[in-house]
Amino acid sequence: MRFRFHIGAVTDVGKARVLNEDSFAVDPQVGLFIVADGVGGQHAGEVASQMAIEIITRHVRDPQTPVTDGSDDAFSQATHQMLSGIQMANTAIYEVSQKSLDQQGMATTVASVRIHDGVMTLAHVGDSRIYRVRGDRLQRLTVDHSLVAMQVQDGLLTEAAAAASPLKNTILRALGVDETVCIDTEEDVLLDQDRILLCTDGLTHMVEDDDIARIILDSKDHPQRACEALVEMANTKGGRDNITVILVHCEKGRGLITRVQKAVGSFLAGVRSAMGSVWFPG
Repeated sequence: MRFRFHIGAVTDVGKARVLNEDSFAVDPQVGLFIVADGVGGQHAGEVASQMAIEIITRHVRDPQTPVTDGSDDAFSQATHQMLSGIQMANTAIYEVSQKSLDQQGMATTVASVRIHDGVMTLAHVGDSRIYRVRGDRLQRLTVDHSLVAMQVQDGLLTEAAAAASPLKNTILRALGVDETVCIDTEEDVLLDQDRILLCTDGLTHMVEDDDIARIILDSKDHPQRACEALVEMANTKGGRDNITVILVHCEKGRGLITRVQKAVGSFLAGVRSAMGSVWFPG
């Protein structure tokens, strides 16, 4: 089933940071959407997140690239291709961090979605998140790879206590930390009118899920407006981190190539002026 996408995207440095270490990619031609939140000192986080975005996007766009991922055989070729790209990005970031003192210890989260033949692949590492709005219900589709999330799962913390914990930024998994990385992966059927949100923790640490849902639902068919409102609320509540959001409104469509091309062209022209690192494949 072919879908057309209405897309919004914003990245913002926030109120407390000098540098935006988030990066993101929007590639409607191959149905690929990614956010990455870099960590590490001396601009290394920005390097790691941008490396991840560029490597994954190039790998997915090129049908000739080898698929080296050896995960579940039940996954589609499209999913294996994306997972292979994420593994390649992990290796590249790890190798650079081992060779350069200035970039030692750099790493990045990644939350990615690929929509292919009516199936949505989700792959993520770290505490950037993916949500789905179906009907009037917001559902979180990822589990944070963080210390407090693990404590919540083990019954040691409540969600409220985790949100207030000084350890809430301690992540347990990221690209570039080790030679290999475990990627949480899922395939799900995409339905008409599904809305998919990808975001870094600069949003979710400042804005409650109920408010995220309300803003997305109130925006109706204007995902860019929703993204801008989400970032504005995060900044109003303190903006303690970089904030990146992508919202993809998915509609079944046939014979809509011209309209989609116009919409994508307009979107890309607007987003090029956004702050932070964004990869637009050529």
